[in-house]
Amino acid sequence: MLTLVYMNKVRIIVAFLFLAVGVISCNKNNVAPDKPEIALLSVEPTTVKNGAAFDTVKISLRYTMDPDQIGDESSDVKVILRDSRDSTDQNIIFPSGINLENLDNKVVTGTITLSLAANPFFILADPQTADTIQYRIFLENKDNITSNIVTTPEIIVVP
Repeated sequence: MLTLVYMNKVRIIVAFLFLAVGVISCNKNNVAPDKPEIALLSVEPTTVKNGAAFDTVKISLRYTMDPDQIGDESSDVKVILRDSRDSTDQNIIFPSGINLENLDNKVVTGTITLSLAANPFFILADPQTADTIQYRIFLENKDNITSNIVTTPEIIVVP
């Protein structure tokens, strides 16, 4: 009899834990971040031929931002790539027709893939010597507020 009472208490505790976990996991906080947020998903390939017309590096990013900050024709969101070799910036207008995974009135979350052609993004200063490049990437919304910064792994540029 004592075992039966003990087992019932264990069942109640386990049921309560499952319920608590369910409530916590269903309680999504759909509050827009103060500034855009990005995460690096992938970079492929990580070796590219110097300025080759046929080589393209694809960088996939996940983003989260306030839908009011996406921009319009007069003020766009920019993806900024900062080259590790000389700190120059390449500005890319945030792609139109973005893949939205979640759109409620507070948060936009999705993925974008940047296709960077070897020419002009991967040109060697000395065409006879291989080099590595890393890009520091961030978003800038229509109000010029920047996101966190993600850094690509080294991309090897070969002659």
